[in-house]
Amino acid sequence: MFTEDLIENLTQWTTARAKKNIDSEKRRQQKKLIWTDMTKQEMKCFIGCILTMGIVKLPNLNMYWDRNTRLFNIPGIYDLFTKTRFRDIFANVCLRDPTLPSSPDDPLQKIYPMVISIISNSQYYYRPKQCLSIDESMIPFTGRSKMIQYIPSKPCKFGLKAYVLADSDTAYVVNWHLYTGKKSHSQTEPGVISRIVMSLVDGIEGEGYIVYTDRHYSSLKLFEELKGMNIGACGTIMSNRLRLSDNASSEISKMKPHEIKHLTTSSLLLSVWRDHKLVYMLSNFHKPGEVTKDRRMKKKEIQDDSSGRITESVTMPISVFDYNLNMGGVDTWDQISSYYVPDIKSRRWYVKVFCHLIEIAISNSYVIYHQILQKANKTPLTRLGYRQAIIRELVKDQREQKNTPSTGQKPNPFSTTTIRKEKKEIEAPSAENIAIRLDFGGHKNTKKKANLKGASTSSLAKTRSSTKKRKATSPMIMNLDQDCALESIPQSTSKKDTREVCQICKLKRDALKEEIKGLKKQIEESRDTRQKSKDIERIVAQKEEELKKPHQTRLWCQTHKVPVCTFPCYDMHRQLQCKNTRNYKKVRKTPCT
Repeated sequence: MFTEDLIENLTQWTTARAKKNIDSEKRRQQKKLIWTDMTKQEMKCFIGCILTMGIVKLPNLNMYWDRNTRLFNIPGIYDLFTKTRFRDIFANVCLRDPTLPSSPDDPLQKIYPMVISIISNSQYYYRPKQCLSIDESMIPFTGRSKMIQYIPSKPCKFGLKAYVLADSDTAYVVNWHLYTGKKSHSQTEPGVISRIVMSLVDGIEGEGYIVYTDRHYSSLKLFEELKGMNIGACGTIMSNRLRLSDNASSEISKMKPHEIKHLTTSSLLLSVWRDHKLVYMLSNFHKPGEVTKDRRMKKKEIQDDSSGRITESVTMPISVFDYNLNMGGVDTWDQISSYYVPDIKSRRWYVKVFCHLIEIAISNSYVIYHQILQKANKTPLTRLGYRQAIIRELVKDQREQKNTPSTGQKPNPFSTTTIRKEKKEIEAPSAENIAIRLDFGGHKNTKKKANLKGASTSSLAKTRSSTKKRKATSPMIMNLDQDCALESIPQSTSKKDTREVCQICKLKRDALKEEIKGLKKQIEESRDTRQKSKDIERIVAQKEEELKKPHQTRLWCQTHKVPVCTFPCYDMHRQLQCKNTRNYKKVRKTPCT
């Protein structure tokens, strides 16, 4: 559905628009990140990040790049894009060639190329089943646009309205049109609704398909035209569109509950059924007939106090039964597409349509994938698993690339780099350089704290100023991008798993074992004081739980070839390899997870 040519065009159009909107010279003077041309690989990765944001939803876009806490950040996104680069692409995403002239009378020209590509591929690669349904679908959008609609019956009441032709069984989107608002037309042209239906069924005429509509679309003239095109049509209709005679209207008004009447013409059948209210069902292919079905009763219809599910046998026209069975194709598509919609705010309506069209492509491709695996007697993935597989395929090339384009920013020292061909021997840190302590500070605490009690304000100010000057003039001990950058451990031919024991975690675990032994001796000595022994036993249980945590890693220091976890062992490793450790923070005691 989403072809390589479409991705190539999106890349070129977005690059052309960004060059026009972003002033790189001004950014260079302000020492900000400048724009660099997009690649096809980067556009795929951008789409993959948008799909990821639909699965992992956060209330604010900036939270995906928030590294102040490990609880909410998403490493899979900030390893691929910097925040500025992602926002630059998102702000300049373009669905058509920006160099072409634009017309203010046709707002849909902004999305025509992408709509034509996805819908035409959907119609080419899949033949839908016989029964189709036509209904509205809402795209959530609260910005400023003349195309915004309000439909209170829909779950999403405000947004852009699209007319959808979908398969009743699989919810496969066959055709799609965006509503642009009312337009003036001459009396010789057909009605607006009829034109919408005729445009949706364009391409399926003469093949015996059946289309189900609601009363918003149904009319006598439309159903006669569809019958002439060898397209079956069935749907509810408003009574004021029927042009019934006075005698027929009076007979219908006197109908009893569950009574059925059939009115026929040369090509149409009107079935009138009084259920809770009068139901007018128009069809151009049904014949008069009735069917009996069990239906669940409503609470207000149950007279006694019986609980549980109570059903009743109801006789209804065949056209009503088929309508209830096949009308929910678009509603099913709305439900499926609402599960993983990325909640990214934008003032541009076509950005929301861009995300909506991506959902159409994924949903339609999943229907084809599901049917192929069913024919091969294989178990298909779930919709979520299928979406995750697509995301991995989109970002695969960007992950394998050594230097990810990030608008001039330095590469992240914690991101994995390309795997080396030859694996060098792993050197463990010597015992002379590492002092095993319970606080794992990595240095001896030889200096005493300054006693500031009774000191004057001026002396404190001098002390602070001298400390600031001393910190500002002291150079950095090492360049992280060149010395202690992390990379993946090269894969060995004799060993499939590249995980190695983190040397820092190993030292911490040895220290914890010694501490546990000491605590157990205290428990044996303090048998008389029961409360004290219970407290120590609780501490021992916590320490033993810490020992069970994994301590293997797939990363090592690029310079020293020592297996190191990311946090906090990486900071501890830097402290141990530095001559001066005053500029680094202390590391936690517990092994990293």
